[in-house]
Amino acid sequence: MNKTINRYFILLFLLGILIILLPIKFPITVKSYGKIYPAKEWYITKVQNESIATEYIDRLHGGLTKYSINSFERGDRVTYVIKPHVIIGSEVCAGDTIGRIFSSRLLQLQSEILGQINIAKANLNVFNSGENQPIIDEAQYQVEYAQTQFENQKIVFDRISQLHVKDLISDAEFDSVHTMLQLFEKEVQIARAQLNTVLSGAKPETINFLKSELKALQDRYSILTEQINQGILISPINGIINNPNAIDSILSIQDNGQYIALFPILMKYSSLLKKDQEVHIRFPDGGVWVGVIRLIDNKAQVISGDARIIVTVELEEAYGNINVGQIVEGKINCKSTTILNQISHFIKNTIDFRARRI
Repeated sequence: MNKTINRYFILLFLLGILIILLPIKFPITVKSYGKIYPAKEWYITKVQNESIATEYIDRLHGGLTKYSINSFERGDRVTYVIKPHVIIGSEVCAGDTIGRIFSSRLLQLQSEILGQINIAKANLNVFNSGENQPIIDEAQYQVEYAQTQFENQKIVFDRISQLHVKDLISDAEFDSVHTMLQLFEKEVQIARAQLNTVLSGAKPETINFLKSELKALQDRYSILTEQINQGILISPINGIINNPNAIDSILSIQDNGQYIALFPILMKYSSLLKKDQEVHIRFPDGGVWVGVIRLIDNKAQVISGDARIIVTVELEEAYGNINVGQIVEGKINCKSTTILNQISHFIKNTIDFRARRI
């Protein structure tokens, strides 16, 4: 009896070895459940100190592709205005203005610099015409005005310095106030230099100085205007306005023309996956659509106790009843392979995964 069992065991063992060694190929189908996401998303989020951040996510090209933040000084009165047509569920196009951020401080500075430009132009005209007495009075007033602004900012800076020593404010806020103090100090120097220039008479070098000062003011005005325009929130994509349901999020725009599905695939199948490989996707309502593998993240993750990699699949066409967040089934028909290859790939992937964890 024992001899018969041993015989059967040996035969089965030899048969198994034969099957493994024979170059017989078997088709392999990889299945997994994944979730539907828009290919692109744009978020508007409120962060610390009432600043506004925007995030642009392109899942077909690796995720977060652009991040920007509009930060403001402490004490600045900031207003967020969303356009009336921007409501949840409405469609927008790339280039549409979603809203604006208004900083009272930046607008005040813009107004002040514009006034200085007008004064500089008037000064230049007066010198060119030879009537310099009115401009002397104006230059003296500008010195007094600049000195008053500097002294007021010095009081603010002294108070902020005390708070900074006690670690009650951040380095960034302290640096911002210090920079503003230096700016006002520079304004005093410019105003005094202008007064000295006016008193010295309308010499050719005086005219050149006024021209260069006017050019500097115009450059500052352009930079400030560009900074203000950064507060214009413009959609980078075509999509639908959505409420992201997060505490700090104001709204998001989801691409409604292109969708992807993220599938966690067992690590042992990673060698069988290739870019541009077809994936058959089954929706909950029974509909089947075709997708294409666009990204394969080779960084393993432990999901449900198994080592898996995330595969990004693009839907070739927009499915009629698609909803973001839907759970779908994916089926990938891979190239046929031998059992021996499968065993060797499994051993290799297991070793590689354990090495990563160590």
